[in-house]
Amino acid sequence: MIINQQEEGQTITNFSNNTEEAGRSMVEMLAVLAIVGVLSVGGIAGFSKAMAKYKLDKTLNQISMIITSIHTTFGDRYSYAGLTTARAITYNIVGEDLSHGNSSTLINAYNGNVTVNAITTSDGTTDCNVTNEDAINTTHCPYFKLVYTGLPQQPCIGIATSDWGKAANSNLISIKINDTLFTWGGENKIPVTFSAANTACNKTDDTNTLTWIFK
Repeated sequence: MIINQQEEGQTITNFSNNTEEAGRSMVEMLAVLAIVGVLSVGGIAGFSKAMAKYKLDKTLNQISMIITSIHTTFGDRYSYAGLTTARAITYNIVGEDLSHGNSSTLINAYNGNVTVNAITTSDGTTDCNVTNEDAINTTHCPYFKLVYTGLPQQPCIGIATSDWGKAANSNLISIKINDTLFTWGGENKIPVTFSAANTACNKTDDTNTLTWIFK
């Protein structure tokens, strides 16, 4: 409602509805901000889940690629003699997304280290350190070890329970989660169950370690 008043010969227009309209606008603005806040929280949660899945899928693909590349590169030798992390980078066994241009160090998606090296025993207790190129062709190292460190609990569980080996006659020998060893016929068996992985991935400070041994 508009009310015109006369004062000293001047017309004063009083827009009496302005206050009411401004009040409605403020309420509407607060409602919009509340909705935006709710959507933002939901968006952040959704983004976090998407990023977690992306990192897990990326890591699983990296591990599969490394294993396949090692078998392809060394398969006809019946020995992994000479295989080290540095040589894996030199031989292009690992991708740039792990080496980040470094010639000797690999970093996984969780900022932990990745190492790979030849070993002489199926339990991984004896590394096969061949430094002389001439000795590589005469040294027998029938196994290799792949190690991922610095894993948070949930990724540790997700990676450990992936379908590694698929069968007892595959090239997979064992999986070790921190200090717990899983084998095909041992007390802790492959494939690793969710319950077993949940118990073994017991470090809450993002320092879980996974070790695979392949022949």
